[in-house]
Amino acid sequence: MRPKGGSVGAARVAAPLIAAAVALVFGSCHSGTSGQPAPVVRALAPGETIGRVERASAGTPESSVRTLLSVECRKGRLTVRTNVDEITANDDCARPVPQSTLDQLLGMPAVVTYTGDRLVIDSAASGVKLELPATNAMVGAIHGAP
Repeated sequence: MRPKGGSVGAARVAAPLIAAAVALVFGSCHSGTSGQPAPVVRALAPGETIGRVERASAGTPESSVRTLLSVECRKGRLTVRTNVDEITANDDCARPVPQSTLDQLLGMPAVVTYTGDRLVIDSAASGVKLELPATNAMVGAIHGAP
């Protein structure tokens, strides 16, 4: 015997639609911190360079210039932050970066190159080049950066 008004059939159709709506609402509210989407992170390819120091015709730096903000290695994870990107990689953290070297790099325009087994941070402005063991390097935009 069938119920009057086809309520079973309507419930079968409505249930998936309600579940989809709940998933959309829940997903949009919890897609990142404070409702922000999660940052996109991707693998760096060997030979890839982040940041270029290029001069416009007026001699001002182009937007691809990166300013080095920090270099840290903790528990086997190397983190290099610029004003635009955060680069992470595996590193044994056996050799700490000398503070005197960091003092010459931080706050300066820098180019970061991944060789496949090293991160090379080069600052033409200070003339300092830092090479760090690094594997499985990833890059992502810092929240709010273009």
